[in-house]
Amino acid sequence: MFFRGRSTWSLVLVGLVMVLLASGCEFRYKSFTMDRTGFTVNGIGDNAANLTTFIEPVMGPVERIGLRAFDGAGNVIYWEDIYAQVPIGMRPSDLGFNSDSITWDPAPRYNPITVEYFNPPTDLLPAEILIARFKGEIPGLPFFGAQAPGEPAQPPDDRLNWGYCDLKAAIYQRTGPDGTPALHVYGVDGASDGHFLLDVTGPDLAPYVAEPPQGQNVLIEEAGNVQLYALISGEFSLHIHMDGQGNVCAWVFDGLPPVNTHIVNYNMYE
Repeated sequence: MFFRGRSTWSLVLVGLVMVLLASGCEFRYKSFTMDRTGFTVNGIGDNAANLTTFIEPVMGPVERIGLRAFDGAGNVIYWEDIYAQVPIGMRPSDLGFNSDSITWDPAPRYNPITVEYFNPPTDLLPAEILIARFKGEIPGLPFFGAQAPGEPAQPPDDRLNWGYCDLKAAIYQRTGPDGTPALHVYGVDGASDGHFLLDVTGPDLAPYVAEPPQGQNVLIEEAGNVQLYALISGEFSLHIHMDGQGNVCAWVFDGLPPVNTHIVNYNMYE
């Protein structure tokens, strides 16, 4: 697209950018996930306000958006300066809400993981603008610099959710009364002391294995800051409430022993 009076438009744009920088970008979402394969953010576009709001009168409906990601050692695991040319939140998924996802290239080696959406600089946009930043951790990956140089980070015990959510609850694979696989969940207090909260056994899950819940997730049991849910997806989830602000870390798994585990972070008030 070409413009007449280019210098005038550039001055207008610079003014709009200054307004944006002063007001800040707002990026609302319902949940996001990070695992060894990639990153997905769900529910984006709900009341999202980014550069489109300010630039659209000048540049039309197209917005250039970049996306990049780094692991804990600073290794680039994804980078696209022109990741998308439509406003974030304009991709309806088959699930009925907007989502966006990428696949790492290459795979991350260290926690924590940082993902950033940004508007790259152009001949009309004098400087980059950060739209949103997500930070998270992938279960099983070491934390960069957690141990002496050259030594891999090690978990304190055999917890399954080491490095993620375990500041508030630790999940262990154990054996149930009938000798079959089970999970034991311990709450963790401010002094890092653990206390038993609940166990997850085959009989707890059995009613929902053959017939997953329909319409809405079902709460199976809860204790302290942890809830066990049967999900309409056919999976199960231990929801760990991380604080008093509504932030929840959901450890999702299939059956016992648990397989296909992954983390979903969300805020129950958004």
